[in-house]
This record gives sequence, C-alpha cells and structure tokens, in this order.
Amino acid sequence: GRGRWWVMEQQPGPVNWARFNPAPIPGMVRAWTWEAFAHGAEAVTYFRWRQAPFAQEQMHAGLNLPSSRELSPGGREAAAAGADAAAEVPEGKRVDAEDALAAVGRLIDVEHAADAAEREVTTLVLRGGLSLPASLSALELARAIERATDRLASFAHLLREHVLADLST
Repeated sequence: GRGRWWVMEQQPGPVNWARFNPAPIPGMVRAWTWEAFAHGAEAVTYFRWRQAPFAQEQMHAGLNLPSSRELSPGGREAAAAGADAAAEVPEGKRVDAEDALAAVGRLIDVEHAADAAEREVTTLVLRGGLSLPASLSALELARAIERATDRLASFAHLLREHVLADLST
C-alpha cells in the first residue's frame, strides 16, 4: 500500500514469550530495520529501551543492557542503522531539517506549557482564590492562550511532516 506506517515495536534481540527464544543472528536487527525502510516505513521504533534487570520480562532484550551503561548487540545494530540512515541525508538538508525540527519541538513545548498553565489557572479559580470577575477573566485568557498554542502545535506538526517528506526525496 501507499499509506503511512511505522514499525512500532521492533525487537532488538531475543524475546521472552515464545516457546523457544533464540537470539537473532548478527546483523538481523539492522537488516529488519532497513527492510522496513525499504518497504516505505517512515520510522522504526524498538521495544525496550533497557532490558529489565528483574521480573517477568528480564529475558526480553532491550537496546541497552540492564545496567543502561552499554548498548546490547541489537542496540549497536539499531544505532548503526540510524547512523546509516542519517548519512543518506545530504549535509545542507540535514542542517536545515535539524533547525526546523528543533523549532517544531519548541512549539510543542510551548503548547504543553500553555496546557499546564490553563490547568493551574483552573485550579486557582476552583480553590476560590480570585473574585468572580477576576476568575472569569483569568479562565478566558488561559483558554484563549491554550487554543492559540493548540493552533501553533498543529502548524508545527504540518511543518514536521513537510520536513520529513523533503528529507525522503
């Protein structure tokens, strides 16, 4: 198909839920990652940042070993695939894309801060810390700012889509 899709939980090593749980042969995590990109995936994410040091999923591999100080074999392959993919982007496009994506991140942060501020104002009003006219004005202003930052965030997501599309051409 021509739809948009991601691989959401690529396994970076052996799992713990099958009857037999062999470790992938060296190079397989990298090959699976590139296979997904070759078939049009926009992103590949991996299940488990870190292998759990205890409990039910301790035998389920992660990108990092349980200490989080060292990449697992699959984590090294995933990092290599990411470096390979980054090397495919020309330097000029990469710098422009990094600036644009950083701006997107800042817009999203502003939107999250406005959401938090609206909740704080609402809490203050509900606690009765302001007069009725001040309460209504504060709520109206907080909601107006939150709506405006929601619009900014939607534009940021559109910008992100255009930047990523431009990088893939």
